[in-house]
Amino acid sequence: MERAEAISVKDLRITYRNLRHFSIQQMIRNPALFGGTTLDALRGVDLTVREGEIVGVIGENGAGKSTLLRAIAGIFRPDTGSVDVHGHRVCLMSLGVGFRPELTGRENIMIAGLLLHYPASYIRKMTPEIIAFSELDEAIDRPVRTYSDGMYAKLGFSITAILEPDVMLIDEVLSVGDERFQEKSYQKILSLVRQENRTGVIVSHDLDLIRELCTRVVFLHRGRVLLSGEPEEVVSLYRRWSFVRGAKLPAFREDFLDMPAEPDLRKTAMFRGAVAGKKSGLPEDAAAMENALSCAVNAEPVYFRKGTRLVRKEKVLFRLSCYRPGIPEEYVRLPLEAPDGNLTSYEAGLSDGLWREDPVIAVPENAYYRITVRTQDGSDLKKDRFLEDYFGTEDADGPAEPVCGKDGAERMIRAVKESEGAADIKLLLLADTHYAFGGGFEKTAEALRAVSEAVGPDAAVHLGDVTGGCFPEIVERKVTEKVRSYLAANDVPVLMCRGNHDRRGTGNRAAYLKGGRCVLAAVESCFPAEGYLYGYSEETLRFLKETLDRVPEGGTAVLCSHLSPDRDHSPYGEEILNARRCRELAEKTVKERKLSCCWFYGHWHRDEEKEENGIRFIGIGRAGFSAALIDTAGGGVRLLGRGVGQDRIFGPLR
Repeated sequence: MERAEAISVKDLRITYRNLRHFSIQQMIRNPALFGGTTLDALRGVDLTVREGEIVGVIGENGAGKSTLLRAIAGIFRPDTGSVDVHGHRVCLMSLGVGFRPELTGRENIMIAGLLLHYPASYIRKMTPEIIAFSELDEAIDRPVRTYSDGMYAKLGFSITAILEPDVMLIDEVLSVGDERFQEKSYQKILSLVRQENRTGVIVSHDLDLIRELCTRVVFLHRGRVLLSGEPEEVVSLYRRWSFVRGAKLPAFREDFLDMPAEPDLRKTAMFRGAVAGKKSGLPEDAAAMENALSCAVNAEPVYFRKGTRLVRKEKVLFRLSCYRPGIPEEYVRLPLEAPDGNLTSYEAGLSDGLWREDPVIAVPENAYYRITVRTQDGSDLKKDRFLEDYFGTEDADGPAEPVCGKDGAERMIRAVKESEGAADIKLLLLADTHYAFGGGFEKTAEALRAVSEAVGPDAAVHLGDVTGGCFPEIVERKVTEKVRSYLAANDVPVLMCRGNHDRRGTGNRAAYLKGGRCVLAAVESCFPAEGYLYGYSEETLRFLKETLDRVPEGGTAVLCSHLSPDRDHSPYGEEILNARRCRELAEKTVKERKLSCCWFYGHWHRDEEKEENGIRFIGIGRAGFSAALIDTAGGGVRLLGRGVGQDRIFGPLR
């Protein structure tokens, strides 16, 4: 039986305003002078904590962790959204919060207990135990403004630990005080959280503590929940992700939009104390090495063409770790994609992990690489340096082979021209490009532009997941508009379905082709609701019905979305809200109006096809790039190319 909710946070937003100046008199005279700047501390946070759960909250300084706890405790009022503690007693343990500095410790115990709705008689009864646990002795009758941070924390912790409220909110107080008190506090918390129905939310930078105490961990970043799940999984991901952040890389670059094809070794930073892991290929702490500072690795992979010769400049040992553009399977569902924000898959077969000392080595494949170096005698590398300090390059013979380049584009153009007489609608389709570092999108974009200019499509559609979800909104907007510009090369209708990794899109939009006899519609399928990651809202269902009703009887409907509604569950196990209703609505309308209908979708990262009750469902694989030729007279659909791979030809739509 599922336990009742203890804390419910819905779309919580809290904004701080920083005033440029502060003068009450001048502010009254001219309020415009005091507009200042704003900081979004929390941006649409949803969090449910059930009775008996101990939830850890981790993230960088400034992520919004303390603000979240203060909002749950009722200290901060939401700008929008809501916080409901369902009548539970909630106590916040945090430095600098909740005490009246002019009152004594004993008086503050009484006030804190009354605020937790305990009767005064019970508080007086428990006060000696609180004082004894806090070890404040005679200082308990001094004003708390005279307390040190350690004494302040001891008192706050002791009140909560002894009174045992229904919900404990702990904000970085377990690391304050002397070592003996920290151990005593830890053991007390351990005994409390192991009690049945004990509920708590703990904020701490001590990841080992979080992993041991908590039943679930939430990763908060820039005011948003990026990930929530098992402590081991979330903490491990956060540690790997924070390595790159701690290495002082530019976490989000805007110049990646036009990244050079060849690496600049002068700007490729090598960071001491780290290696590329043999199993994961991710940057890992080199502490297990005999001398960690004898090692260094470039955190962001660099691209080399096959046959490029790396010429060693210094007498160091080195090993290559190889990566291909793509999403590692284990990161497909994470908002961050790969933990280091680099959208490449580790190729273990091309990364043998052997230390080499060859003066020259030829790069084995067109791919991205991390190069780990190590001093031969185990001595310290002294400082972080650049890849150029260790290696020079000699160009490979012949051009690099792009992910989807000129040859693929030319083949698709020929196929379209040979087939266009049998079709009256030409669509360009793109799916799950996940534009990010190392994603290889620029080459695909060049091929897409060439195909678009040559064949003159009637419309173009991106089926969602333009990015990997790892960019700030301002950068994602630029990427989305850049992709849209490629699709709109011939001034044709462009529909951008919103994917689960996108903030932006044009779901629930339609374009009418061939004098209105064919409708092309982008159907919004990433509607988050309570208990669901994805789904079709009531508004979407109305849009779908109204759009299909506008198609003349016997006409053609081409529907597009990020997710397919042809099953109630995806291969990833997510339940999709209203999937059955959406599918049945489309099937019923298609049958009643005698429409031809096909439904294109992405998300599942694989090519597939299924026909059911008059609708042909066609899935486009990851980074799918296709020309769809549709014969509205009933001839069927021909899906050409993706720039690579085989064409697919489907039978009549009806």
